[in-house]
Amino acid sequence: MPFHLGIDSGGTSTRAMLVNEAGQVLFTGQAGSANFTTSPPRLVRQNLQKATSGCPEPDTVCLCGAGILTKANFLQAGDLLAELFPKARHRVTPDYYAAYASFDPPVCVCVISGTGSVVCSSGEHGFAKSGGGGFAIGDDGSAFRFGRAALRHFLDDPDECSCRVLQAIEKRFGTTEPAEVIAKVYGGRTVASQVAKFARPLAKDAADGLPYATEALRSEFQALATVVAGHVHRFLPPRTPLSVGLSGGLWEISLLFQRSFEKELGEVLPQRELHVRRPSKPPVYGAAKLAMNLL
Repeated sequence: MPFHLGIDSGGTSTRAMLVNEAGQVLFTGQAGSANFTTSPPRLVRQNLQKATSGCPEPDTVCLCGAGILTKANFLQAGDLLAELFPKARHRVTPDYYAAYASFDPPVCVCVISGTGSVVCSSGEHGFAKSGGGGFAIGDDGSAFRFGRAALRHFLDDPDECSCRVLQAIEKRFGTTEPAEVIAKVYGGRTVASQVAKFARPLAKDAADGLPYATEALRSEFQALATVVAGHVHRFLPPRTPLSVGLSGGLWEISLLFQRSFEKELGEVLPQRELHVRRPSKPPVYGAAKLAMNLL
């Protein structure tokens, strides 16, 4: 019976899953970040190797990776797969393919928010994507943007910062001296994933009603909902109801994130009957499903 390996590499972590033809999980692995645009090539290789270490030899492999944007990215990822799994058929796709494929039954549109964010759908003309752009340009409503809001609040007035944010900063950087924190952020290998860690304490601040945090939820999710609305109007037929899938680590942090986003989504799509749901399986399972299609 053939073995199929799915790899989901992101800005924060890399996950691997091996399944057989029946979809039975035979192996799982995990490692650190592997973003093909922002992570150093040596780190990408290291974490792909670590995530798949000990995995039985697969017949097919599908790598769905963050930062796979250009022809050079596709070639880099393909070369790595050929090196790690020389006997397997392989396929390389952007990471949002895995997230979309993890929904069963499929959704009309998938909203992925982890370290970054992107909106995607699949139809007669293949995959369509909106948003994204990386932390320096876009990624509205992502963990990075919320983490940045928490750090900016800290830098604006450390004395007004909540104990939980201060404790998170101390734990991650070993200091709460503003200048030292800035140096630590920019001195790290993966700026986006470091900053994204502070989305969790921000969610708790928002639950407590702290104005900076509630405003961050409103503004970021308003921006993300606008991206979704634009995608729906451009790529999907004008029908109702509209099923919306939420995938990515941000939605796992707090139910408050999902509720806040649903509120903003309803504001920008008032004529649509919205059905928002989470996937029953992780994105890496979607990558494994895509690997199954290679035979």
